[in-house]
Amino acid sequence: MIQEQTQKIVNLLDANYNILHDEDDEKNRLIIGTWHSVLKYYSYSDVGNACGRYISSNRVKPKPADIRGELEAMRATRHTAYQQIENSQKLDCEAYLTRQGLQDLFNREFAPFTKMSLPEHIKEKLRAKHNQQPIDDFVTKVWGFVQGSDFQIFHIEMAIGKLKGTKFTFEQFMKVLIGCREFSDDIMSNPNKLEACKSFMKEQLKAA
Repeated sequence: MIQEQTQKIVNLLDANYNILHDEDDEKNRLIIGTWHSVLKYYSYSDVGNACGRYISSNRVKPKPADIRGELEAMRATRHTAYQQIENSQKLDCEAYLTRQGLQDLFNREFAPFTKMSLPEHIKEKLRAKHNQQPIDDFVTKVWGFVQGSDFQIFHIEMAIGKLKGTKFTFEQFMKVLIGCREFSDDIMSNPNKLEACKSFMKEQLKAA
């Protein structure tokens, strides 16, 4: 996670446990820095889900180690990259893209609390602090370009995965998305998919 994402996580926890100090910016910077030092190696979406798990079953103010414990428990039981999502409607990664499917993918990554099984009053608090409009606008813009095409869910997942933890523009996202699509098409058209993957990885390592 980047520092700004840690700030959002701390704000989420503060809404439920009052872990920040109202009039002491210096202490708040130290608190956020402590949380960031523990959680920076995890993804924003994973940490959001771990916080949701903790909030739903604990009233005691959490320490960074408590959330890290939730993350490790999730990692130990995970069988797929997105099993931490607790909603009952799973996305079929090979399904063709729909407007709702695209929205779900972006919400899952950038507003994970919307997919958590949380008490409604907690979700209301989180919605009050969360600005959904930029996500919705971004999804609408992407959908305007990909609707009617044969893009599949996993193409979007690949692009989001490549850009995870960075700030990106619409143009950057579309460039990465098209690159992911071209890569997957090349792999699928090759009769020896394993060798094609190996060749691609060698090229990437040389480029690095």
